[in-house]
Amino acid sequence: MSRVMWLRFARRTPIAELDSGVAVVEGRVVAEKRLVIAGSQTRPVWLDMTVEVYTTGSRARGRAMWIPRKAEQQIVAFAVEDEGGRVWIDATDRSRIAVRGGRREIGSSGKRGTSRYVARFIAPGDVVRVRGEVRAARKGEGAGKALRPPEGRPLEILFRKAGDAG
Repeated sequence: MSRVMWLRFARRTPIAELDSGVAVVEGRVVAEKRLVIAGSQTRPVWLDMTVEVYTTGSRARGRAMWIPRKAEQQIVAFAVEDEGGRVWIDATDRSRIAVRGGRREIGSSGKRGTSRYVARFIAPGDVVRVRGEVRAARKGEGAGKALRPPEGRPLEILFRKAGDAG
């Protein structure tokens, strides 16, 4: 079982009751800033994307296929909101964030249709479950509390379901 999978069954804490220590919250994603997927109307807060190029093959190389050319992961800070309030998700250290699941989108890029992107993402309005260490929000973080990666572990985000764009 993956490290983040246990979040599906973890006991969650209502955001209004966050105090200190490590907590699991669940709620709707709310964002001030968003990422851009070129050629798409989707504006996510987390993005795992691969750009692939189509090769027609040759006698030496074999059959035609899609070959990965570029892969990237991006995240911007966002808030998670439940019926009791909002908590800021600290995304400053991308290397300490583990994400499981997300929506998927495939689209063409390039002028001739010889390249495409395959993206997994989380967007505003989606419902996520997050495990992190509670801290006071810093100036400019729009919420009273924030979640950051706990000592020695990543900040864990589990996509629960797609929501309405927010």
